[in-house]
Amino acid sequence: MELTTRTTANPSMPHLIAHSKNTTRLKMTRKRASPSTRTMATPQLLRRPQLPSITITSPERIDEESSTRSSRPSDVLRLLDVLQLPVDADTYSSLIKECIDSRDAVEGAKIHAHIQRTRGSTRITRRHSILTDRLLLMYAACGRLEDARELFDQMPVRDVISRVIMVAALSHGGDHVEAAQLFVEMHESGCARGSALFFDAVMAILGSCARAGDLHLGQQVHGLTLKLVGSSACAHVARSLVRLYCRKDQFDRAFLAFREMRRLAGNKKRNCHSSSFQSVLRACGSVGDEGWSGMQVHADTIKTGLDRDPFVGSGLVRMYGKCGQLGYARTVFDVIDSGLRDTVCWNAMLASILGQQGCSTLELLRFIGEMRAAGMEPQESMLNEVMITLVLET
Repeated sequence: MELTTRTTANPSMPHLIAHSKNTTRLKMTRKRASPSTRTMATPQLLRRPQLPSITITSPERIDEESSTRSSRPSDVLRLLDVLQLPVDADTYSSLIKECIDSRDAVEGAKIHAHIQRTRGSTRITRRHSILTDRLLLMYAACGRLEDARELFDQMPVRDVISRVIMVAALSHGGDHVEAAQLFVEMHESGCARGSALFFDAVMAILGSCARAGDLHLGQQVHGLTLKLVGSSACAHVARSLVRLYCRKDQFDRAFLAFREMRRLAGNKKRNCHSSSFQSVLRACGSVGDEGWSGMQVHADTIKTGLDRDPFVGSGLVRMYGKCGQLGYARTVFDVIDSGLRDTVCWNAMLASILGQQGCSTLELLRFIGEMRAAGMEPQESMLNEVMITLVLET
């Protein structure tokens, strides 16, 4: 079969013409192309297909582009302004929440400026106090204490929410004096009475008292809580008091506060925190009762199942070591699962061995061998004590 071309009278109509006696040739007649355009007349099936270009983008580039394309809260407000659509309070609250979750104070300040501009005043009116509380929480969560204080001073109405937020912000910001003054003002105004947020303010100010070492105010807040809320809701307050008493070396009071906390918690595991046990165990190691108070705390850890916790276990080992009860320290150490023993736990046991009078060199070397076999290394200060002990023994 042969494919040829020739000029015909009607270029638009191809003709099929049969030829020859023995063979039939298929001829397609059409207008002959000029030499300059013959390459353009190449049949479509003979051309190399034009494949689409493929660009391989790295995952880092994809993340960068997606983050660039993602709209920010200020972009949403800008779009609504272009469309001349009003922004309601729910939209503002949602955008402020995004800034709180992302800790983005820059975007939050833009939303704050937009609210001021659309309301036609530099202050937010009483009707928009909910937005003010959200903005105050945003500044506090982002660590912008000065902006939070300025907004709080401009508020025409300061409800219990704004006061509690400001007490917590000042407390975490290290301004204990102003936090205490604001807490006293809130109590005297009576706005927090009967409110569930009063408990949050109490926890914030007790944390501030613990950091500042203000034992007197902490005791007053504890008494106020017992009077207004009752003992059934003071387990968390007692936990804060344990930390406060330990920082002020009031170990007897710390232990009493801990016993009160355990009584209020009802010996329920879900209400127990390893940090509370660690604080009171440090106190028990300094009471000087040969470990009696520490044994009571140890019994509580067994009841709650926290005796196998490596953090609590390390505190127990350290406490028994300070009280001269090396046998109890070793028992607690052996109870902790070997896979959970970290460097802190091993060094606590090593410190207990070193702290004993007449420390056995053989026992000391044997324990260091166990420690290194477990892939742990003694602290440098511990190694220095070991070297001194070995020299004195020889």
